[in-house]
Amino acid sequence: MDPISFEGKAISLFLIALSVLGLFFFTLPANSETLSSETITELRQLKRDILKWAPRCADGTITFHECPFGDAMEYTGMLCLSGDEEYCDYARKSQGPDGMFWRSPGFIVSEDQPLTRDNEFSRDMAMGVFAYLVATKDTEAATRWIDYIDSNDNKLCMPNHDKDKPPETCATRAGFWATAMEVWDYLGLEYSSRMKGFKRTLINVYSPIELAVEPINSEITLPMDWIYIMEEIQRRSGGSTGPEHLTTKQVRILAHRMPDSPIVRFLAEGPNQQSADDLMRYCARQKPIGRRLDEHGVPIYNWIWDHHLDNPAYIENSTGWDCILLINMMISANQEKV
Repeated sequence: MDPISFEGKAISLFLIALSVLGLFFFTLPANSETLSSETITELRQLKRDILKWAPRCADGTITFHECPFGDAMEYTGMLCLSGDEEYCDYARKSQGPDGMFWRSPGFIVSEDQPLTRDNEFSRDMAMGVFAYLVATKDTEAATRWIDYIDSNDNKLCMPNHDKDKPPETCATRAGFWATAMEVWDYLGLEYSSRMKGFKRTLINVYSPIELAVEPINSEITLPMDWIYIMEEIQRRSGGSTGPEHLTTKQVRILAHRMPDSPIVRFLAEGPNQQSADDLMRYCARQKPIGRRLDEHGVPIYNWIWDHHLDNPAYIENSTGWDCILLINMMISANQEKV
């Protein structure tokens, strides 16, 4: 290797490590504030207004792009965890007879629904499954799911109809197994053989560094999902399970990188008036006009919390479900504090 190239990379890695170390000492503001009854009423009315236009398919599943079937297992599970039991049912119905979870109930392979390339599962969808399992403590579904993954060469889904092996999005990585172990601890389940051989130590070091340098785009949603799931595990278990130290590190990094984000402020501080005011400022009561369309004329929907909110055009393409989820999270957490 070129010595200059090596030296440059070494310096870059050192600076990244130094910046991440500094973030560990970034102090999160303490918050004992609760939302007023007036604010709760406003948030509930805003949710009712958004539900009038947030996109759904004919089978009731939420969607971000097209139907006949929604493509939103990640957010179905998160909505379930945030207190909307209706979406727990959609998540439960998204598991097939062999234990595999699908993007929505309508995607499950049957005589009427053959396997196509659009049926793929992915690691972001797996976050929705973890959220559902924490919300419902459905240990039977958890066991069937992990048994399927173990029997499928540690892959989350089957090959596409025209391929010999599952797509790359179906591969399980270190973050998946670390999350699975936390959820299995909470559920009181025995580890699978793959979990027993997995060491969480490296994830505790690697994850904060990755989050500190990850571009602020759709990939930032997964750490947000993970933080909320872990915070819920800690809350529901009374602190007896869940990686509290690692969760705090992740929140500090997000709070430093996205200080104006309502969802990051909520994850860092809990429900407060500033977060609620920002949410109500960014979330549209009526269906946004001027929505962008793809090349087929299908509306494009954004999940607005995974970007900086200084782009009005991006906010105007909100799916609505992003706002509904944060409303649920705030109201649920506020009830715990009252």
